[in-house]
Amino acid sequence: MNFDLEEFHNRYRSRIIEEWISRLQASGEEYAQRPYEELYQTISEAFDADYYYIVHNDYGPINIFINKITKIRLETGFLLSAVQNAFEQYRIIVLPLLAQETTTDQYYQVIEKIKPKISSKEQVTIARLCVGVIMIISIIIAWNPNTPVAELSVIAFGTVAVTFFPLWGAYFWKRATTFGAVSATIVGAGLNIFFVIKGGKAMVLFPQDSLFQLNGFLFAFIVTGLVFFIGCLVTKPGTVEKKSLALFFHPSLSKSTIKKKVVPETTPEPA
Repeated sequence: MNFDLEEFHNRYRSRIIEEWISRLQASGEEYAQRPYEELYQTISEAFDADYYYIVHNDYGPINIFINKITKIRLETGFLLSAVQNAFEQYRIIVLPLLAQETTTDQYYQVIEKIKPKISSKEQVTIARLCVGVIMIISIIIAWNPNTPVAELSVIAFGTVAVTFFPLWGAYFWKRATTFGAVSATIVGAGLNIFFVIKGGKAMVLFPQDSLFQLNGFLFAFIVTGLVFFIGCLVTKPGTVEKKSLALFFHPSLSKSTIKKKVVPETTPEPA
């Protein structure tokens, strides 16, 4: 027996919209500062767009709404990650309700319509294509007999080095934010590309007067670190970041929380 998705959405519409608004208001300052009436209007539109897509397989309303709300939010200073998180709340709210209402077979049939359309197999295919493109580029570069292996190693290290602060900072600094990590990576990679275009290999491999006697890669590495720390300090971790940080810095992982077993001293009883 097929599950009636239309009846489900009609019955839970008000509950889903109210919980959606509540979650957004608690997710960060961006949504907390928006008027309730505005959020009710936009979330209602989002719900109806999801409804037409899932129940009637109509992509029109959701495509129109995504373009509309993304433009509005980004123009008012919202981070793209905050907008994406807002869309994701629909699945977070709806899936537990569906689990209560459906049999196991019905549940798996329904979530096929709700989950992102790209499958695990497609993700693997995309990853393989990316690896293939990287290999082709590497072979083309290595095919040049005038390029020493040592230079290739330095170029590879310098290119990847810009991810050092975003990657390790996220593991070892509680104040790390998505904005700081993304900004640092973009700036670092952008500087490397700019130096290569402007001065070729010489600019990224050898000290430059214009870069305080640093080569391009080292200069980009230092700037990446500055952008990361400044970017993290001027922004606050979002809901997803806080959950990740709570996992990585959980009190149970701290030595200070491991209590030593104390054996109480006893006084010998008189003979």
